[in-house]
Amino acid sequence: MLLLFVFLLSFHFTISSCPSSCSCSTRSGMSSLNCKAANLTSVPVITEGRGITVQGLILDGNNLTILLDYEFTKAGFNNLVKLSLRNCNMKILPEKLFYNLTNLQDLNLSGNLLSQLLPNQFALLPQLRILDLSHNTLSYMHSSTLTSLSSSLSHLYLAGNILTSLPDSSFPLLSTLTTLDMSANPWTCDCLMAGLHARLVQTNSIPTKTTCSRPLALLDQSWAELVTSDFGCRPAVSAQELVTSWPGHTASLQCNVTASPATEVLWLDGARVLHNNAHPGQDRDPHLYQQYGIKLDQHMPGEYSTTYISVLSIKNISMTSAGFYTCLAWNKVGMDQKHISLNLEDRVELVGDDTEATVIIGVAAFVIIIVIIIIFLCYLRSGKGHLRKSGVYFVSSSRSKVKVNLKHRSSKTGSHGRVTQEDGPGTLSRHSTDQPGTLSRNSTDQTIILAEGGDGQSDIVVHSDSDPGNAGTV
Repeated sequence: MLLLFVFLLSFHFTISSCPSSCSCSTRSGMSSLNCKAANLTSVPVITEGRGITVQGLILDGNNLTILLDYEFTKAGFNNLVKLSLRNCNMKILPEKLFYNLTNLQDLNLSGNLLSQLLPNQFALLPQLRILDLSHNTLSYMHSSTLTSLSSSLSHLYLAGNILTSLPDSSFPLLSTLTTLDMSANPWTCDCLMAGLHARLVQTNSIPTKTTCSRPLALLDQSWAELVTSDFGCRPAVSAQELVTSWPGHTASLQCNVTASPATEVLWLDGARVLHNNAHPGQDRDPHLYQQYGIKLDQHMPGEYSTTYISVLSIKNISMTSAGFYTCLAWNKVGMDQKHISLNLEDRVELVGDDTEATVIIGVAAFVIIIVIIIIFLCYLRSGKGHLRKSGVYFVSSSRSKVKVNLKHRSSKTGSHGRVTQEDGPGTLSRHSTDQPGTLSRNSTDQTIILAEGGDGQSDIVVHSDSDPGNAGTV
């Protein structure tokens, strides 16, 4: 009897400790605080010492437009297991609003005006199993918003938003959920969502009532009725709009195409389709001198999306090759195209410029050579040295210049020499075939001295550096 009285007293104490605008209850061993439509603008505070441990908090229908970081833990709700914030006119959630709610398992945020969620919005909710985000205005979800819940989440509700796609990093998580509601969203069923569809098919967990809004060919078709290959991407073509070349060269035109694997890429000249190794039409090349080359490569190929690089080469182009060419890509989803203008410049102007530059360089080189020759001749005329080459000696003096041409003989007795003397502006030559004296050829270093005799005749004295006593006169 006494124990029953203590239990009733405790129960009465708990109920009487509820905020005036809320009601308290205990069901299935969980103490809950119900403040539904209580005209609240902030989270009610539970004062410590009242003995209340609230595990469930319902704040539906309140005007909670401004919430702060750590607001629930600061209000005393440290042990929440279930939290409902339906229809509270919330537009933005602070990043740390739910921090330290380590026991939270069920979070209902449906019926609000949430347009985005922060990357770490639910990062510190390790036990969260049920997340209801339905009927908001979400158009995009960051990849880490969901992947941070991969270890615990089992039920996810995304119905009634304006989502068109989801990050592929979230596909592994989404394909293992017990419940996934993606209905009533304008999904774009393209190659970006093909990976998710493939995973859901493998796990036999395609959500019901999930349909496509784009592309037009798949409008209102259910995901359950489609195959993964139906999720294709309309081609997106990019190219350089202007290409410049010169007659006689090979012009290369390139376009990049991002699309699904089953995509065709064509090159057009007006309405004419161009083929590899083919020749242009008569209007472009009446003599069939030119030739087309078309190369198509896959860059960064993917399972559901890839990038193509297509290059059109026109060999031996002429002025008639100038004009517009079109890169066109198409598949069953749609098509895209880009026009490229080929511009040709007159090579004659460039040749003229090159010729002028060549002439300038040539003249400069000629002037440099002339200057070097003049300097060299001035050096010789200055009398500052002698030059010996092939037995020829040059001797300079202030009065006369003598040239001695020595002819080598094999005889050891001597050699004959021929001497020429030039005096002043005129020329006076004296020739001698057998002059007195002997010139020794044992030394290559000899000194030649011109001596003016008393009779007006000139003597040439040759001194050998190796033997000062060995001298000859011619």
